[in-house]
Amino acid sequence: MIAWLLCACLGHRSLQRIEKYHALGNTDGIAQIIQTSPHAYIRFEAIQSLQETPPQYWSNQSLEILGSCVQSSSEYCYISSQCARALGFAQNTEYVESITQKMDYCDSESRYHFLLALARLQDSSVLARAKIIELEQDIDLLVRQKAIDLRAEQ
Repeated sequence: MIAWLLCACLGHRSLQRIEKYHALGNTDGIAQIIQTSPHAYIRFEAIQSLQETPPQYWSNQSLEILGSCVQSSSEYCYISSQCARALGFAQNTEYVESITQKMDYCDSESRYHFLLALARLQDSSVLARAKIIELEQDIDLLVRQKAIDLRAEQ
């Protein structure tokens, strides 16, 4: 019980830091939380907060941390997919290959979010476009249909 309360207090402090960094426009501080927090829900909240700031204010360090998140073999797929979506939001094509590789090992729901990241990058990345075409044959119905819809929009 005491350990649970301690974790809850530390988690609350981390969420407060995210809010503070967001209010100050400190994207590097938010990115550091993504990189260092041992709690997935804190990393998730930090990624969501980062996406509320226009990408032109993100530093290269923030983009590198998001890229490392996608590339990490130890990161949960749902967290990696949110990092990929943030990279898509920033129109950063540097990690498209990592996104396409990581999504092959993830669950359908995470893969759907990776697909949404690729959708934002398809105009500037042939690899993103090729992966979307490949996903038109995906075993998951929602992933397959979204890929088909994305191509129809082109």
